[in-house]
Amino acid sequence: MMSTARLIATSAAGLALASAGPATFHTPAASSSESGYAPVNGLKLYYEIRGTGAPVVVLHGGLGNTELIEGVVAHLARTQRVIAVDLQGHGRTADIDRPFSCEAMADDIAALLRYLKVPKADIVGYSLGGSVALRTAIQHPEMVNKLVVVSAVFQPSGWFPEGRAAIVRFLAEGESRTASKAE
Repeated sequence: MMSTARLIATSAAGLALASAGPATFHTPAASSSESGYAPVNGLKLYYEIRGTGAPVVVLHGGLGNTELIEGVVAHLARTQRVIAVDLQGHGRTADIDRPFSCEAMADDIAALLRYLKVPKADIVGYSLGGSVALRTAIQHPEMVNKLVVVSAVFQPSGWFPEGRAAIVRFLAEGESRTASKAE
């Protein structure tokens, strides 16, 4: 059971993210102080860095990208060094021939931190990004300071049956499109 103090702290972190304001859709981050592609685990992983202070990695939800979390990034960049990432197969990070998994993407985040010479960071993730953040903390605990997971499940049985069915259909459609391109 979670203590009252921990519940309040967790809720406060979530409220801080929610109060960051609405995301700016499809607007490039004009005030990025640095952006680029990190060669990690066979990917060219896109990242943007803004602000100064303690590092925090911000991870978007599935089918999203860094532009969709612009409001959160801008809010956090007021006081922290924000590292926003386009996960595998999202935004400016191309997909590669490997399984699409939170475990692999967690390894990408750890490799990105090593590439950027960041020994330890806070990690904030929403939805798919929350699952990747959680896996990063499990697989690379020495690299994670604080963890904020927003609206994510830690195993597929936590999804509503309709959600699981939609994901299965979506993945099957993607495989069928990929197969038809190869022919």
